[in-house]
Amino acid sequence: MSGGCGSRRETMAVRTVYAMRHGQKGFGSDDPSLTERGREQVAEAVKKYLTGVNFKIIYHGTHFRHQESTEIAKEALEISSDTFQTPLLSLTDSMNDAANQCAMAGLKHPDGLAVGFRVDTWIKTNRVLMNDCFEQFYDFLQQIPKKMKNVLAISSSPIIESVTVNPEKTWLLGECGIIKYIIDDEGTIISSETIFEGFFEKPPQKNL
Repeated sequence: MSGGCGSRRETMAVRTVYAMRHGQKGFGSDDPSLTERGREQVAEAVKKYLTGVNFKIIYHGTHFRHQESTEIAKEALEISSDTFQTPLLSLTDSMNDAANQCAMAGLKHPDGLAVGFRVDTWIKTNRVLMNDCFEQFYDFLQQIPKKMKNVLAISSSPIIESVTVNPEKTWLLGECGIIKYIIDDEGTIISSETIFEGFFEKPPQKNL
């Protein structure tokens, strides 16, 4: 962000977007549902970190795990917010393949996982992927109606981390991790804060 516009932004209306990663997903299909633990994760995270936020609208990606996470979040928060599905909160097939490659590289990073799964490391590893994620999420922010002051967006990693203000200090989120973005009327990001790093739990393995 360039300087010199602080006083202007202070006079502009700001909005808050809570970007949350979906819960733990299962395996065995191209579009898996949440595991039982994944459903529990969503309920636990939103009750602890989002209770009391007056959400008027919830956006989510196109996958089952996004849709399920949204319904669980609504029930756990006891709200009747409108929900809208958008492909801007979903990884495409090519982005998903690239993210898996970045994950493998992160596991083998010479400086360890703490660096391998940092946002700036992924930017260096695959700038095209992270730029595509950035553009998708930024486009999403531009489309949020100005009257919406508190928005919940349920998406995938690394989409919701790609626009963070401090990538060198931000991890790729675990399941149900939450980043709080403050945006202005134009959808420009003013600040970002990780309020929950997420659950880092191994999914149950199938018996062979």
